[in-house]
Amino acid sequence: MRLTNQIFKPLSSKIDWCEPNYYYTQFIAELWNTVSNLPLIVLPIYLMFLYKDYSVKVQSCKYANIIWLLLLITGLGSVYFHATLSLFGQFMDEMGILWICCSVAALWLPNNYLPRCCNVNRGIYQWTILVIACTATILSFIKPEINHWFLFAFVLPAIYVLVTQTKMLRHNEDFQSIAYSGLYFWIAALICWLMDRFLCPFWLGISFPYLHGFWHILIAFGSYKACVCYSYCFALKNCSVTPVLTFYKVVHSWNWCGLWFVNFKLTETV
Repeated sequence: MRLTNQIFKPLSSKIDWCEPNYYYTQFIAELWNTVSNLPLIVLPIYLMFLYKDYSVKVQSCKYANIIWLLLLITGLGSVYFHATLSLFGQFMDEMGILWICCSVAALWLPNNYLPRCCNVNRGIYQWTILVIACTATILSFIKPEINHWFLFAFVLPAIYVLVTQTKMLRHNEDFQSIAYSGLYFWIAALICWLMDRFLCPFWLGISFPYLHGFWHILIAFGSYKACVCYSYCFALKNCSVTPVLTFYKVVHSWNWCGLWFVNFKLTETV
């Protein structure tokens, strides 16, 4: 077991990214990898406000805002991790991601993707996800490296569900736009992560070791868009009020600056 009383010590994590450590300031290990987490902090705060009606309208998702809370915690954990590169920071970062993936799967995976026993009783499925999340958390404390396998195990299923739902809702232009842009953000984020991880000497050679920071920004927007799509699809099948994809302008004078969220029509569906 790698857990010791040194887990809070700076640079105690074995994971180190391409950005040189303590290059810009003696107080922050990776400055740009730290500040690039800003979208992971700002977006969830907005979305918790925008989704305040979702947990009321969709009865089986009364804890939906836990997704945005976990995303906020992950952003804060990532800030701490990249500022210190400590083992405790690594746990905060990775545990947040793990529990977000499990929570999204537990809350918003459509029933038609579940085994028949769980389709009848969704509670069985949600308890199973909880056991998986707890098991992965315990194993990660024993051997932190194993957490990467749990996290990447969610990638392909998440993409598969998003793509199949996009095909089912091919006539919904707003959904198509959100889903495909989310996928593009995800793909670009993954490319940045891989290039920073495996081609670091090249980026250092051209003095541009900042791709992991781009990963933070791209994955934040990609994940937010994917979660909007998942929550919309689930509400379509599990709500008596018609869900509507709505664009909220953050800056009213800029038509492009805003966030999509799931709103609801006032009239009930027949």
